Amino acid sequence: MAGDESTAWLPLGEASQRLGISVDALRARVRRGLVEHRKDNNRRIVVLVGDQAPPSRSPVGDKSMSSRQLVGDESADRMRQERDEASAEADHWRAQAEQARIEAAGYKAQAEAKEVLIAELRELLAAARRPWWQRWIG
Repeated sequence: MAGDESTAWLPLGEASQRLGISVDALRARVRRGLVEHRKDNNRRIVVLVGDQAPPSRSPVGDKSMSSRQLVGDESADRMRQERDEASAEADHWRAQAEQARIEAAGYKAQAEAKEVLIAELRELLAAARRPWWQRWIG
């Protein structure tokens, strides 16, 4: 696609005019990875755009252009696969965090039970250390 004469790397301003969307909308698509982009020698972002007529503006804004028009099928599939992998990884870590929370609650309950037992044993030990005559008098 990059070697095609019908495509060109354009700055955001020109690319947004050619695509018929605002510069901010194009920046958002770049940020989301929906358009192929890179930085030129002046460190400005340039976007790969084909020679196509700008889409007719619909009342809902720039939603009339699908992401398939901006990115190739393999790029969309790759992005979907990466999204699914990231979602699966997030689910894995979420499950790990929930398991750790459950274990921590169990350990906290055990520690509280041990603190109660320690207090009871200290009371018994204090009573056992009293002289016999104090225990006898009561």
